[in-house]
Amino acid sequence: MKDENNEIITGTITEVESGECWGLEFKPFSTDMVIMAIVQVGIVEIQADDDNQASIHINVECNALDSYGSVYKIDLEFAPEAVAERDKILADMKTDTIFIVQGRYSICHEEFIVTIRGPQYRPLPKSFDENQVREVFEVNGKPLARMQ
Repeated sequence: MKDENNEIITGTITEVESGECWGLEFKPFSTDMVIMAIVQVGIVEIQADDDNQASIHINVECNALDSYGSVYKIDLEFAPEAVAERDKILADMKTDTIFIVQGRYSICHEEFIVTIRGPQYRPLPKSFDENQVREVFEVNGKPLARMQ
C-alpha cells in the first residue's frame, strides 16, 4: 500500500515456511548511483512465466570482490525481454565463470546481500590475471579462523 501524501510504501512480509510476519515501511529514493565489481558466478535460478515462455526472471547468486579484494555476496537479477537475450544470459552465466558487472543496486541490510537489477556484464579484461583473481576469491572468501 502506498501513502499518497508521504510516498511511503507500507505492508507486511510473511515467511512462507514459518508464517512469521514483519511490518514494512519504505520510502523510495531512486538515484543513478551504480556499483561495479568482479563476480564469480555461483547458482543460477530461473523462473518462467507460465503464460509467456519468453518472459523469464533469472537470478544469479555470486561472490563479488570490492575494490580492496574483500569478498561479499551479490545477486544479479535479469528480466530479459527477448528469447535471444534470455538464451545469451543463460549461456554466459555458467558456474565459476568470472565477469565484471555494474548497475544500479540495492542492499538487504539484514543479510548484507547486494542486488543489481538488470546488470551490465562483460568478461574479465586482459589486464587482469584470471588465476590471481580466482586465488583472491579463494583466500579472501574463507571464513575467519577462530583464535584459541
